[in-house]
Amino acid sequence: MKKISFVLILLAAAFNLKAQEVTGDWYGVLNIGDAQLHLVFHINKQADHYATTFDSTDQGAMGLDADKTTVNSNTVNIESTRFNFKYGGVYKPDSAIIRGTFVQGGGSLPLLLTRKGK
Repeated sequence: MKKISFVLILLAAAFNLKAQEVTGDWYGVLNIGDAQLHLVFHINKQADHYATTFDSTDQGAMGLDADKTTVNSNTVNIESTRFNFKYGGVYKPDSAIIRGTFVQGGGSLPLLLTRKGK
């Protein structure tokens, strides 16, 4: 019984560490027709939840707050009611990317996030 408890604790810790790897700065480019919009998401782990601020560098907007950030396993969701957007993606730890979709208003665009800005 002690062995099973120990294994379960190890599995829980490994799962938690994997989810926490999503914290940090994530860079992406939205391709909007001929234009590009560079975004940076800063994902942080608070005591019992995640919090995100973001920058729209081409618009000179920095440190904007997102309302809600959830991380479940490798799924990342970021929402902002003020800026009317949602981002949902899948974190790929082996390649250090988050591949997802940025939805704003009635439109949606693919948005690949990486650890390094381009």
